[in-house]
Amino acid sequence: MADKYYDGTGFFSFEDDTDWSSKSIKPTSCIIENDEHKVVYNMYKDNNQKCQKHKMGTYKTDVKNFIKAYAVQQARDSEITGYKFEPGDAMNYLYCTAEYVNDYLFYLQLGCSSTGKGFQVNAYKDSSCMEQAVNYNPYIDVSGLQVGIGSCKNCQLQYGNNYGYNNGNNYYNMYNNGGGQYYGNNNGNNGYFMHKSPMCAAAYNYKETCGYKCKNLASKVGSNSSSGMSGVQGLFLFMGFLAALALCFFAKKAADDKDSNEGIEYQGGANDNFNPEKQQPIAAKKSRSVTWTTKKIYK
Repeated sequence: MADKYYDGTGFFSFEDDTDWSSKSIKPTSCIIENDEHKVVYNMYKDNNQKCQKHKMGTYKTDVKNFIKAYAVQQARDSEITGYKFEPGDAMNYLYCTAEYVNDYLFYLQLGCSSTGKGFQVNAYKDSSCMEQAVNYNPYIDVSGLQVGIGSCKNCQLQYGNNYGYNNGNNYYNMYNNGGGQYYGNNNGNNGYFMHKSPMCAAAYNYKETCGYKCKNLASKVGSNSSSGMSGVQGLFLFMGFLAALALCFFAKKAADDKDSNEGIEYQGGANDNFNPEKQQPIAAKKSRSVTWTTKKIYK
C-alpha cells in the first residue's frame, strides 16, 4: 500500500542509516512565509520524554514534502497495525493543479488552513499558486490528513516484546536483510529507498532552518490557537470590556455627584426649630456621611 504514494518524483531517493527507534518529531504549526506554505516542526533525540527535552532543532519544510512523508509513514504503519489509512482526494493537490469550475479556471493546491493548525486545499488565480482566489473555496475533504499538529510523535511505531521487527513479519525482515533498502534498483520502484521512518527521514533530509521570521509566525499561530478564540469572539470580548469600563465610569460619577451634595453643615436661625429643609448651608465638605449642626439659643 505504501508504494502508491511514491509519486515518481524521486522524493525518497536518499539513503538514511539513522536509528529513529527512540527519536521523535512534533509538528507545531503551518505557516505562510513569503507566499509559501510551510510546516514548522521540532525534532528530538533519543530519550526525549515525549518531546520534553533533547531537541535537535526547529525546522520547516514545504507542505507537500511533509504530507508525502506523512502519507507513506501512515500507509506503512497501517500494514502493521491493521487500521485503514485513507488520505482522501487532498493528496491529488500536493502540486499546483488546474481545474475548471463552472467554466472558470482555478488552480488548486494543498496548503495551510486559516488557523495554521491544519491543512486545506486552497484556490489560486495563477499557475504558480501564488495569488489566492478569494471568490472560490473548493471545499475538498482533508479529514484523512490528521497530522496532529502540536502532538509529539514517535518516529517509529513502538512495539511490545512479541510484535515488531523480529516477529517474523516479512515486511520488516525485508529491511533487516536488505541493509537499509527495502526495494532494489530494478524492481520498478526507481531505486527509492524506503526507510524505517519515512516521516522523520524525509523531514530531516528536506529540513530548512526556521529562522526568526519563521519562529515568529509559528509563535503567533500557537498563541492564537492556545486561546481557543475566534475573531468574532475576540470582538465581543473587547466590546464587553469597553462596556464594563463605561459602567465603572458612570458609577463613579454618580458616587461623586452624591458626595458633592452630602456632608454639608447647616446653620439654623435663632428662632428656628431643627428642620434640614429650612437650613442654610454654611460650609461644604466632601464626606460619605451627612452631618447636621444646629445651634439653640437660650435667653
